[in-house]
Amino acid sequence: MEEWEKAGIVPKDIWLKMGKQRFLCMGVPKEYGGPAADFLYSVIIMEELALINHTGPAVPLHSDVVVPYSTAFGKPVSKFQSNQFKIEEMATEIKLGRTFMDKLITDHLEGENIIAEVSMAKYWITDIAQSAADQCLHLHGD
Repeated sequence: MEEWEKAGIVPKDIWLKMGKQRFLCMGVPKEYGGPAADFLYSVIIMEELALINHTGPAVPLHSDVVVPYSTAFGKPVSKFQSNQFKIEEMATEIKLGRTFMDKLITDHLEGENIIAEVSMAKYWITDIAQSAADQCLHLHGD
């Protein structure tokens, strides 16, 4: 924990370890993979972190304030129709990028000069990937 304080950031692997040991998201319903535990369990985690004077991970904020928004409407975020359309739109753009890249590879193997097209593909496919990642973050929470 001392190295976290020095670095000013909690390592990502800590979140994975806490999740595997079921210390996160105690109130998430079983149908979403959570333990559906009483809020008392979250309080115990909070107290134990406070006892060792370490609140760096802000577990209660994430588990008890942020996460409930993901389950508040009775189904996963990806199951809402507007989000399904957004996911399909992203999938279509990614598929188009792959198809374009496959065509460029074929053209290259056939000896065609594709320098300009490769530059376009690098720009466009990178933009698609960044846009899809950004939209997924917005769908599932920043």
